[in-house]
Amino acid sequence: MKTLWKTLLIVAVVLLALLLVAEIGLRWYLGSQMKTQFREATEAQGVTAEADPEVSFGAGPLTLGVLRGVIPQMDIDTPESLKITGTDAGSPEVSGTPAAKVHVTDLDLTDQDNPVAGHLKATTDVPDEFMLAAIQRAFEQAGSRSTSGTRVSDGQSLAEGIMRQLIKVTDVTSDPESQALELEFTDGAATLKMQPQVADGTVTFNVLGTTFFGFDLPEEVTEMIEQALQGSVDDAVDPISTGGLRVEEFRVVDGGAVVTVSGDDVPLSEASAPAELGAGQSAHANAAAVEPPRRTPVAA
Repeated sequence: MKTLWKTLLIVAVVLLALLLVAEIGLRWYLGSQMKTQFREATEAQGVTAEADPEVSFGAGPLTLGVLRGVIPQMDIDTPESLKITGTDAGSPEVSGTPAAKVHVTDLDLTDQDNPVAGHLKATTDVPDEFMLAAIQRAFEQAGSRSTSGTRVSDGQSLAEGIMRQLIKVTDVTSDPESQALELEFTDGAATLKMQPQVADGTVTFNVLGTTFFGFDLPEEVTEMIEQALQGSVDDAVDPISTGGLRVEEFRVVDGGAVVTVSGDDVPLSEASAPAELGAGQSAHANAAAVEPPRRTPVAA
């Protein structure tokens, strides 16, 4: 009997050791694959992140979860890889992505072509430079439309003509104290202050005040700026801005804003679809880091 118990104990210890090795190996493999995908995605856009993303899988057993086709928890912290060029002459070009922290629970791997997160929460840093580039691209597009022969309303044509000849957004400055963004026109000749408001899972921007040569800006201009700011938020939280995610918070901080979004049953495959910042291609390196490898080993 003693020999039997001793044998069973040895077998149990060996099995536990094998499970531990498999757990460590699996965590290393998945983390390594995601880091490689992130690097490849950023390099494909001609940018290089200063560091690899940090990937962790929580305290629960990952091996047993993968065997069931579900990753219980996954946390990814991706560094900023933004590169903005051409802001002084012509339309700005944006490559890379802002820094982001993504928390996923109950990631269903049943369909490896379309993994679905039971719950996803992401917090993204949106720097002032990123929002400025979005607005400048919107103004550039408005000017292009007004000279391309496209038929538009008289009011829109007039507003776009004014924008093209006179109004140039040259800076965006975050003001944490008032929780607002201050837009500078023509190197300080005029300013416009807008405050973000979150309601029903979306963000809007309310005009607090404007000083534009003593005159109010045309309504078409303020609407376009608001749409450009909303577009910059969508692009910043992309690739995890699809799949029915809702904005939880838009907090203005020094140098930019922090945007938090969340959602349930989020298909990660939608994160791979390209989006645009204005008319320029925005980056999707975060999507590559979030989406796990298609084939996952069950043991190291």
